[in-house]
Amino acid sequence: MEDEEIVELYWKRRESAVAETQLKYGKFLFRVAYLILSNAQDAEECVNDTYLFAWNSIPPARPRHLMAYLCKISRNAAVSRIKYNNAGKRKGRTEPLREEMLCSITSVDIAETNNESMVICEVINAFLDGLNAEKNAIFVRRFWADESIKTIAREMNVTESKVKMTLMRLKLRLRENLEKADVYL
Repeated sequence: MEDEEIVELYWKRRESAVAETQLKYGKFLFRVAYLILSNAQDAEECVNDTYLFAWNSIPPARPRHLMAYLCKISRNAAVSRIKYNNAGKRKGRTEPLREEMLCSITSVDIAETNNESMVICEVINAFLDGLNAEKNAIFVRRFWADESIKTIAREMNVTESKVKMTLMRLKLRLRENLEKADVYL
């Protein structure tokens, strides 16, 4: 089932929306949470929290990129869980990847204001809208799902070189888009 159809099920408040989400993205969301938590039970709880949050937030939200939307929810749930489990001692692997992306597309310090954050979100959404399915999946899997280049290549049936080159080009394009919008991370 296509993402737009799944989102429409959420809008119509059909319980099958959760089942379709689980069928299409369940394993992926589990992997996102597990890579951060390294605990299967906690990761499974985060996935269930992801379904609940999606159910409660769609509507009014209508995500343009369902995979990225769900991934962000799962990732946030996992980060919250690890903070809770470690009483503020975050041991997840997410920061190095965020640093990798930010270092490759930034020119100045990270913007802190809400207005700039909204512009950044709009630029990134437009950027993702302009990508084909393969490039979109590579970008989201690397920077939102924290997947290794090797895993992305294997699961998408492409070479690691292609994944690396695609990521490099996408980061450059995103930086250009941010600069055109006069936004500097």
